[in-house]
Amino acid sequence: MNILATIATKLKGHDCEKMVKRIGNEISLTLPTVDVGTAKINTGLFSNKIIELVRASTIATALDNSQYLICKIKNSTDDTDLKINCEKIYLQIVLALTQLESIFESIKIDPSPEMRKELSDWIKYCSSLNKHAIEAVSPGTSGKGPEDYEVSDIMIYQKITDEEMNEALKELEKD
Repeated sequence: MNILATIATKLKGHDCEKMVKRIGNEISLTLPTVDVGTAKINTGLFSNKIIELVRASTIATALDNSQYLICKIKNSTDDTDLKINCEKIYLQIVLALTQLESIFESIKIDPSPEMRKELSDWIKYCSSLNKHAIEAVSPGTSGKGPEDYEVSDIMIYQKITDEEMNEALKELEKD
């Protein structure tokens, strides 16, 4: 089973929930894809050296707000196309938060320039992902600019194929 289908399996049966908490310099991620605890990072400890952490925590909070609203919409709509679009973006956002968790854990161990680059890439792609989330539920309102990534580019960044997305969507639909 691919990672996206695994995420879909763990999301089934859960009500819409917020997954990111920011209190002061600390950001906590509580993801249904993780079986153990909550990932936490104190951005204040690293923000002098890794200023991208502040931006990443802002984007993570925005993504969390989007996933929550998209979850509510997908659960309440009868419009099949809207529901599928919401489910796709929802899965990508949860995967993005899972990826951020992994980056945070790596930064705790080794705040290297490579990890900074990985975090910077995450910021660029996930900023576009959040704009696509807005577009999914309210077409024509995302404010996407010419430098933003298309959903297909974000899927490539996340290493998701169309087949994996379809498998994950089928997993969400199982009873």
